[in-house]
Amino acid sequence: MTFLENWSSSLSTTLLAAVAALGYIVGRMRHRKELERRANGRQEIMRARIVARELEGIGNQLQKALQAHIPAVNKFSSQLSRLEQKPQVSWHELCDRADEMLKPILRLSSQISQAYSELLQQTADLASFAELRTDPLTGVANRRAFDESLATYVSRQSRYGEPLSLAILDIDFFKQVNDAHGHVQGDRVLQNLAALLRGAVRDCDLVARFGGEEFVLLMPQTELHAACSLTERIRASVQQLLPVTVSVGLAAAADDDTPEHLIARADAALYQAKGAGRNRVCLHEGSSGRIVGINLNNDQATNSIGDQVTCEGATHDEPSTSVAVRS
Repeated sequence: MTFLENWSSSLSTTLLAAVAALGYIVGRMRHRKELERRANGRQEIMRARIVARELEGIGNQLQKALQAHIPAVNKFSSQLSRLEQKPQVSWHELCDRADEMLKPILRLSSQISQAYSELLQQTADLASFAELRTDPLTGVANRRAFDESLATYVSRQSRYGEPLSLAILDIDFFKQVNDAHGHVQGDRVLQNLAALLRGAVRDCDLVARFGGEEFVLLMPQTELHAACSLTERIRASVQQLLPVTVSVGLAAAADDDTPEHLIARADAALYQAKGAGRNRVCLHEGSSGRIVGINLNNDQATNSIGDQVTCEGATHDEPSTSVAVRS
């Protein structure tokens, strides 16, 4: 074997070893992240269990306090009945009976006050769980909640074939709003858009702030054509009710899909919508890779869907009847 052949063989072996080592490191990093995620999840469950035990304890304490208080109330009521039957009511005796009743009343009041303080603490602890999944500015779900829900629904789609659509909405020229009117007005626009989105969707749909001026709509049990109708109505409502417009990218989950691929398709459709002039909805047709724009007016968007998509008593072919917009 020549020197060149030996050198080439050694180089190939070295490269293979490097690739194997890199794969091992990446695998370990992913495994570590997964372990950390599970560990954090277990810690949160343990914390939630503590809250549950505290709430149970507060309830038991109040129940015992009330049960102990009932005999005193019954006794006081009986004493009043006897006093009423006497031909002449003794004012001093009535004051004595009231004084006897006052002591258990004050004791119960103190127990209720203590329980109230403990309930406030547990309320704060419970609120912290909601804060982990809620965007503080707009009140809709945050990116973490969206990622978790998307992973769950994509898995269900792959397993059971349930339809799932995703829309990404981006406020057009949002920087100009902040530059011209200030960030307070920009925040108000984000809040009003979030309120409009919440009023336009069903209870089972998820509205989340994706980041900055981008929002996402996760629509389970929704075919792409029904999602088109909904998102076009939303686009038209934003144009009518808010001082901004939105561009929308829409995609549907496919068999053996991943959350990343679904987001990428919706994002590509959004990019097309913005490149085509903004204030429009574009949809990614899936395996064909084709992205098309839709341009329906409100009546067409409302009536173009033949199949109702029902969830929690609402349908995606019903227009939103009211939207609260803050001035």
